[in-house]
Amino acid sequence: MEVLTVPFIAKPGKGGENFEKETPTEGPPARTDEQKVELPAGEGAVRVPPEDKEKKPEEKKFDYELNEISDKPGSIKVFKVRVPRAVYDELSEKNLKELKKSVVINGFRKGKAPNSLIIRQFRKEINQDVMNELVPNVTDQILQNKNLTKFLDPVLDEYRVAEGQPTELTISVEIIPKLDLKREDYTGLTITTEERKITDAMVTAELERLQKQNASIEPKEEGAVVEKENPIVAHVDVRDEHGHKIPAHCGRDRFFTNLETAFPEPVWKELIGKPRGAKVEVAIDEERKKNSGETVSEKEIWTVEIVEIKKYTLPALDDDFAKDMGKFNNLAELKVKTSDDLTRSEKEHAREHTFECLIDKIIEKSPFEPPASLVEYHKHGMIKNDFQILKQMGIPVSSLRISPEKYMESKQQDALRAVKESFILKEVAVHEKLEVTEDDINAELEKEAVRVGRKPLAIRAKLEADEQLDSFKDSILTEKVKNFLLENNQISYKEFKETDEGTAHHE
Repeated sequence: MEVLTVPFIAKPGKGGENFEKETPTEGPPARTDEQKVELPAGEGAVRVPPEDKEKKPEEKKFDYELNEISDKPGSIKVFKVRVPRAVYDELSEKNLKELKKSVVINGFRKGKAPNSLIIRQFRKEINQDVMNELVPNVTDQILQNKNLTKFLDPVLDEYRVAEGQPTELTISVEIIPKLDLKREDYTGLTITTEERKITDAMVTAELERLQKQNASIEPKEEGAVVEKENPIVAHVDVRDEHGHKIPAHCGRDRFFTNLETAFPEPVWKELIGKPRGAKVEVAIDEERKKNSGETVSEKEIWTVEIVEIKKYTLPALDDDFAKDMGKFNNLAELKVKTSDDLTRSEKEHAREHTFECLIDKIIEKSPFEPPASLVEYHKHGMIKNDFQILKQMGIPVSSLRISPEKYMESKQQDALRAVKESFILKEVAVHEKLEVTEDDINAELEKEAVRVGRKPLAIRAKLEADEQLDSFKDSILTEKVKNFLLENNQISYKEFKETDEGTAHHE
């Protein structure tokens, strides 16, 4: 018997009657535009679709037989179901009557065309309308009986309709995973992490960074050559092995402040030691993956002509520099403030790293798969954020020396972990009855008011107007759960040493 695959469209339909032949349809399984996912509102927060509390008339439950349940990656359940032929016939008949009222066929008055002719011309539409009623009805019954909660509406992967036989359905549905966390899974754990001690050398390095940040850029003296730290102005032409220009890398009089990030390693190394006016040509091999998954190597020929060599002229590191940096009377005060800032930053970094290790350990003890669509959504959000940051910094995407495949793989893993973390935080909040109170909201509004120099009420009004108050509450709850986890596990710190492999471990 032929297997028939149809798209499932979750909306009311019309039409239907008994079919005495297998019913072919076209098109791959597809989700609908009406399927809505409520997604993360902030870092480390996941909202699942809220229950529909609106009272609806009780829906008739169709008979079915569940033959098989299987799991697919991405928190997807697959149900193989048989539905009595009588149920299919009943729905077909009902939908055919509805369709007959409105359909117009040449040679017949409206509503007077014979059923057999309507079925022949609208077979696919009638069949799909039957499935539109049948699939969500049966799926909801299965989910209720198995105590599962769907994340997205079901997808009808395939079905079989044959004369006198039960209708066979294969339905996939993405569900909200059950973590089944016990308190011992997230409390009483032992984490050892490393914390870097701030040294005089680190303070000096930070002051030098401030110097460079406030440096002026001037032409280098006549006869000078390119050094690694020199900005340059250059004409750049890049072509593939067939001589075709690669526009993303090309340009005239382009200004580069960092040779290492601007050019592939063989190219910037070739530029070192070259004078103004010099032209270098370097062929490099670039690997990429084809749609088939095969990795291929292609040549790129980089031609770079040095138009101008520049240098940084640093301001003197003295009391005047300190006064320019803020409310400091002298350089000594700037050094103290710099040391305090670095120490505070390092403690926060160590705390965040400890929290990440803690989440990793919880995931290890209680593995689960989050909904694939949510991971995908989060991944695209991360990519969009990366591109926005690059745009704000004026860094062209083409200057990033990472293959699209490796970048996408990295974002996939980051998104997967972030969504898992979100589910864990939500579960812990429920277990521990952690909630956001009005006092919590007001306290955070006060902090934000101090930071941005506005009144708390004005900030709240803006959040409400932008429909961001729920996201603001989510971030507060996330911090509450984070604090709870850090306070209820055994955390110890040791001094970070540059020679150690890694920066932290957990036991």
